[in-house]
Amino acid sequence: MNKFTIKPVKTTAMLAALVIGLGTLASMTYVAQSNSALNEPNYWQSLEGEIGRLKESASTVNQDRRAARKLAALLRQNNEQDKAAEILRALWLKPAEPEEFVVDALELASLYTEMGAFDSAIESYEKILDFDRGRLKSKDPQLVRDYTNLAQCYYIKACACGDPKDRSSYLEKARLTYITAKDKLALADFENAARKEQVRATIAENLALIAMDCKQPIN
Repeated sequence: MNKFTIKPVKTTAMLAALVIGLGTLASMTYVAQSNSALNEPNYWQSLEGEIGRLKESASTVNQDRRAARKLAALLRQNNEQDKAAEILRALWLKPAEPEEFVVDALELASLYTEMGAFDSAIESYEKILDFDRGRLKSKDPQLVRDYTNLAQCYYIKACACGDPKDRSSYLEKARLTYITAKDKLALADFENAARKEQVRATIAENLALIAMDCKQPIN
């Protein structure tokens, strides 16, 4: 089931919390799947051992792609984002099938955003969008997801900009991309009408926040 990014926040303090959730849309997030293990007393003690075991089975991405993804997720939990990014990028560059390209690119874009590498995250989301536009029908909800992700990342980049011109530029990019997402949403074939309405409301709220932000000076 597709999930959409949470709406943007306006304070720097909340930005870090926001970016962690970005880009997990329609992706195979092993971190989420393993959350129940966090309740085990020995979880963090066994994390290093699990990482070591997975390194052996995923020494190359072609040997065990699932193990490689799980290793990247564990490295991310262990604050080794650079190593996790290397694995995800290798998976992304050598997809076994089209869906894997999107899955790994979404994970990588999310990780880049978490690391504060917003330019790399934007590049990843742009490539996902280009890829999906070439293979999906115009009414596919995944295109709404792609435009929403990209718009959200533009907004986060704007929040991180210190230069007024750069900030204004990215806010405008976010606004225009959200408008496109809104137009795509109107035609999209959602199986769940309530979900479609929820997405519509989120996009509308984000556009309202951007409109307010455009009138405010940089802190």
